[in-house]
Amino acid sequence: MNLLDIETTAATATFIAAGLAMLVFLAQLATNRDGLKPIGMAGMAVAFVGSLVTLIARGLIAQHVPWSNLWESMIFMLFGTLAVYFLVEWWYRPKHFGVVAAPLCLVLIGGASLLPPGLKHATPLVPALQSYWIKIHTSAILVSYGAFTMAFAATVAYLVVEWRSRQQPVAQALPLAAGGSFPPPGFADGPSRSGGSNPPENPNLAFFDELSYRLILLGFPLLMFGIITGGIWANEVWGSYWSWDPKETWALITWFIYAAYLHARISRDVSGRKAAWLSVGGFVSMGVCYLGVNYLSSGLHSYGFLK
Repeated sequence: MNLLDIETTAATATFIAAGLAMLVFLAQLATNRDGLKPIGMAGMAVAFVGSLVTLIARGLIAQHVPWSNLWESMIFMLFGTLAVYFLVEWWYRPKHFGVVAAPLCLVLIGGASLLPPGLKHATPLVPALQSYWIKIHTSAILVSYGAFTMAFAATVAYLVVEWRSRQQPVAQALPLAAGGSFPPPGFADGPSRSGGSNPPENPNLAFFDELSYRLILLGFPLLMFGIITGGIWANEVWGSYWSWDPKETWALITWFIYAAYLHARISRDVSGRKAAWLSVGGFVSMGVCYLGVNYLSSGLHSYGFLK
């Protein structure tokens, strides 16, 4: 088996594992059988290892870092997203977080698989990418996207639980966050550390509200670091720190939305539904920055654009 076969097999296994994990988590939610969660997590672990093997094989094939085109970046983003997922599972042990996390992972690997061949094949680095900054700038940006993706998963769970709690009493609400006990490690009694002095009565709402906030806290400095290092790299390559390229502009818009979210949480005591919709807005802006401008415009980042 050559490296290309290993890459293809690992990517396929990643897709299958993420799909099976999603189905198992849905079954766990529908039947409330806790014994299904380890099976779902095993599927996510296979997807995590599969994405890592895919990246290693691609790096050996291409002889450069494996995040230079859109397919590679989506696999690396998936790897980062799964790493954040397991961090959440290890630290907080939520009961049903996988049911919102697994579909997003499946979308990432499925979307990567559907890309045209020209955006999937290993190619030599274009001159603009032949720099050590690709190891620093791009990896920081993509890991921040992984954190924001899991923050979006927590936000979706919050909105679903909130909608359900309006339909039925809190005591009967879906136990999406509940584990052995609540609050989980790091969630102190009393006012929320995010600044919200009146957390929701439903512990599931309080959990996902806080989890989304903490994951955005994780992704925000990585995004800011990525933007700063991108400016330094741009000055070396193009002679200007900032050129209002579509990618740069939307990265800045995304940064401002998440900065507004954190400001609202910390300084303005905003939480709950308002904060959740700010989180959704940040994720949509991130999606436009990452993929949307590839369809709608061109610029200095044209080597990453869809044809």
